[in-house]
Amino acid sequence: MAEHRSIDISVVIPTYNRKRLLEECLDSVLCQDLPGGSFEIVVVDDGSSDGTGLFAGGPGKDRDNIRYIKQERRGPAAARNTGAAHCGGRIIAFIDDDCRACPGWLRGMLEAHRLHSSAAAVGGYTLSDPEGGIAQEVSQFLSNSSIEIDCGRGREPIFFPTCNVSLKREIFSRCEFDPSFPFPAGEDLEFFWRLYKQGERLVFDPKIRVVHRRLPGPAAFCRQAYLYGRGNLLVKRLHRDHVLLQELKTGRFGFWAGMLVNMAKIPRFAYCLCRFFARSRGEAYGRFKKAGVFFFFCLHKIAYIFGNVARFCSGRRLPFAAPQLLILDVTHKCNLRCRICDIWKNAGREKDISGRYVRKLLKEAASSGIQEVAFSGGEAMLRSDILDLLACARGLGLKGVGLLSNGIAVRRDFGKLEPFLRDGTAVPVLSLDSLRPELHNYVRDDARAWENSIEALKALADLRKEASGVKFSVISIVFERNLEELEDLYVFARELGACNIQYQPLLANNLKMAERKNAELWVKPGSFGSLERAVERLIARGRSDGGFLRNSEGNLRLFKKYFAGELTPGDCVCSSAGRTVLVANDGYCRTCFSAYGDIRRQSLADILSGPRINEARERVRKCPWPCLLPCFCD
Repeated sequence: MAEHRSIDISVVIPTYNRKRLLEECLDSVLCQDLPGGSFEIVVVDDGSSDGTGLFAGGPGKDRDNIRYIKQERRGPAAARNTGAAHCGGRIIAFIDDDCRACPGWLRGMLEAHRLHSSAAAVGGYTLSDPEGGIAQEVSQFLSNSSIEIDCGRGREPIFFPTCNVSLKREIFSRCEFDPSFPFPAGEDLEFFWRLYKQGERLVFDPKIRVVHRRLPGPAAFCRQAYLYGRGNLLVKRLHRDHVLLQELKTGRFGFWAGMLVNMAKIPRFAYCLCRFFARSRGEAYGRFKKAGVFFFFCLHKIAYIFGNVARFCSGRRLPFAAPQLLILDVTHKCNLRCRICDIWKNAGREKDISGRYVRKLLKEAASSGIQEVAFSGGEAMLRSDILDLLACARGLGLKGVGLLSNGIAVRRDFGKLEPFLRDGTAVPVLSLDSLRPELHNYVRDDARAWENSIEALKALADLRKEASGVKFSVISIVFERNLEELEDLYVFARELGACNIQYQPLLANNLKMAERKNAELWVKPGSFGSLERAVERLIARGRSDGGFLRNSEGNLRLFKKYFAGELTPGDCVCSSAGRTVLVANDGYCRTCFSAYGDIRRQSLADILSGPRINEARERVRKCPWPCLLPCFCD
């Protein structure tokens, strides 16, 4: 069994089409004066097309502690969230791909967290590239000048640029970046203002330094200022009390009046900042350089105002980030009476949503750019029009639609399902809880459940050998009596040809999340040793078999706390109504606590941008009964 490696700090680097700059950034982090085993680097490729993956994901000297993750392009905020979810360090540091870490950067972060143990975040000072010219100096000066404010009790930080900051892992686990910011501007301002308002302490240490290599030239300078204008207006809409954005107004008349005032103040704005700029450097500038600095401050303000206007004119409704996963409970009917599920008990009293609403939702999902769609239940294959819904998904270009199934109906209707398997429209996710027929059948309360599931899996495996586009997955529930065979299930699924396996700790009552400890199959304290050993074996497998194990290390290590009843909202973040949207079989978008939209009366865009989804999101983040369901909490 592989020994668990203790990681002090994890470094997350989001990147997009900057292979050359990323190489310099990685070299500067790898050269830090810390033992290689005490830190890790997580590179998140946000959909690059320049060969970044071949460079960052490939083998190389002294690269054992680099992990490469690629996602569809969703913006740097979402990329940082993805990276943080795969981190194992107690501290998570962020640096941008166009930055170079100065010597002692990581050691300085760790030392600052040790000295200020109550601090949620530590940020450093960012230098402009000496060869970048006046434009880079001005841009970096504006960013650094926003870090601290005078709040009446002295100067204190309220914001850190994400190119040079670190946070305690438990803080980030409950307060991630808002993925509705699609550009690299504003997401850090919004994130740290949330932390500040929650009373978290932020520490600024100017000795912790990185060098920021912004793109040179007036065009790149203007584009960045324009993006700041767009992003900051969104921050203002979300936080009307932000002290750095008092000049921005969001009302129809107030906005335009404010823009006129800000345009009139551009010369004075540039003149005042020129004086501060020169004073901060202690240099005697000649007329030519003063004129250049004044010009770029004016240019910044003009481009910033254009960004404000573009964001305002693009619609007053707050933008939304399309969820990564849309789960449709298409039916609560089931052909089993599992001892670990209560959904089937309500099936006879519920009417499933009409197919026309499901087709409407699939169309909206396709146009919204949602990456994954799954049909769940009950037993999804028991819905009478399930093949028609798959045909609709195929017509819309949706691929990889998950079919959560116990396998019985998949085997029965395999011939009808086969065309959707061959072209990649459908991806069955089959439940297999044990390699012992008697145990699986007992859990599923059916004498032939294991046999039917194995037959379905073997049929899928045979078809996959014939058609490489066929995909299927395995999901296993973790409970007291199958702990010793969790690794065997992994090996079985791997050798069978499944695409991946996912483990889900037992949820005794999936209609009432709080009912757990009285469950017959609950993992008791006496079995915690077996659980820990099983988790370590799975982690070792996952590290050497990249991507086959869907659970992150962090998720697996929380299993013991979950079964001990010690899991807290600070240990994991529920992504319901955020990264994952669940539409119940009655048509309502639901969390465990409440409904926040009805697809029969609202469009998906209206639901995702409405005020109720924010309320739902906040409530699940404070959930007193974290469940570790992998579709919501990993």
